[in-house]
Amino acid sequence: MEAKQAALDAGYSPGNAAKYGHELMQLHHVKAAIDAAMSERIERTKIDADWVLLDHRIGQRP
Repeated sequence: MEAKQAALDAGYSPGNAAKYGHELMQLHHVKAAIDAAMSERIERTKIDADWVLLDHRIGQRP
């Protein structure tokens, strides 16, 4: 998700969402929380970028 959209979803005003979204992404604890959530999702779903791009090409047949 883009930082601006995340800030909008969190309730920041449209005029300030890009600014605050960028600033929040520079904070170590915010980035760490996002990374942890993404890792948990990958573990739970067993789907990561490699799975999407290499192993399960939509519409491709051998």
